[in-house]
Amino acid sequence: MKKTIILILVLFSSIIMADDIYNLKFNSMTGLLINPDEQYLSKGLTDKKEGRIESALNNFTKSAGYGNYIAMSLIGYHHMENKQYIDSLAWLQLIDVDKLTNKDNMLDVKTRLEAYLTPEEMTEVHARRKELKNTYGALATLLKRQEWRDNAKTSNVPVKTALRSAATLVLRSGLTVDSAFVMSQINGYVYNHKFSGQNAFTILEEQGAITK
Repeated sequence: MKKTIILILVLFSSIIMADDIYNLKFNSMTGLLINPDEQYLSKGLTDKKEGRIESALNNFTKSAGYGNYIAMSLIGYHHMENKQYIDSLAWLQLIDVDKLTNKDNMLDVKTRLEAYLTPEEMTEVHARRKELKNTYGALATLLKRQEWRDNAKTSNVPVKTALRSAATLVLRSGLTVDSAFVMSQINGYVYNHKFSGQNAFTILEEQGAITK
């Protein structure tokens, strides 16, 4: 049997209209911060659409480094397409399915993978997942987001210091953004990552199951 999951992005087009201030990227229409994982995810999707698979995987991997579950699922799906089921399941096992809108579909894919792998292969999956967890697990990605926040600078001044010195930011689009709100978005991203990009994806088609 063969199973294919087709994922499509429907909301990231707004990222095209963006402003850069303090090494941060904002949506020009809403003033909301575009997080680094979303930026890499968007680049990866563009690469994939235009056939640059290696570059797409590189960007998905960078996005996954910040804890983006959609990027992890796309990496897992890539391995699945290439019948690399051990790597596929190891990546998918990093995902907290309760934070996905398509939870049932993801559980179904994982269940099917587990059913087609031998006990020996499942042992390899656990070892691979443990290895990946060191870089892409919950703690590792939290530390990565903290590092991003702490290292973001403008003219050698930390972004959080620069934001405190200005009540508002004016984007190139003319939109005014409250500095305190920007800082709250940054801290929210670091400590309470909502994986907002997950809502941009819809499973359009499923056919068959996995073959080995």
